[in-house]
Formats: sequence, structure tokens, C-alpha cells
Amino acid sequence: QFITLSLMLPVQQNVVAVPSTALYGSHRLYHLDETQRLQPITVERLGEWHQPNQNTRVLVRSPQLQPGMQLVVTQLPQAVTGLLVRPSG
Repeated sequence: QFITLSLMLPVQQNVVAVPSTALYGSHRLYHLDETQRLQPITVERLGEWHQPNQNTRVLVRSPQLQPGMQLVVTQLPQAVTGLLVRPSG
């Protein structure tokens, strides 16, 4: 028999909730540098956050993550370090 179980865990510091489409593999995000080029960030995947409206976010942490960084949240088919991209919105 299966049951649904939701847990409330203690608050963690320096954790970011990102869409699952932002993850490349299981431990990499990309951010845009000042020249609009992709730069990788290795992250520690901590779990998931299920929002009331059913949008699930992945919880990650990394000392490389800084406030104001532009993260890539759309899967690019051949994302590589240094790839020049144009942000939308």
C-alpha cells in the first residue's frame, strides 16, 4: 500500500529553489556572465520543494551562487562553457 507523505524540514541557509529545467545533469547550473556567455556552477542538490500550485522546484546550494546572478532556466541542447546567448525577458 502506498501513502503520500510530506515533511516539513528545518530551514536551511543559502538554498535556492530553481526549476528542474535549470539543472544540467544532476549537479550543474549555468549563469550568464557580464558578456552574456554561459558559465557553469556546480551545485549540491538538496531535494525538492512542492509548491501549493503544483510547481515543483529543485533545492540547490553552492558557494558559487551569488545574489543577482542570471541563471539559465531553459534547457539548451548543446550548452557549453562560453556559449554566447541572448536572454529573453
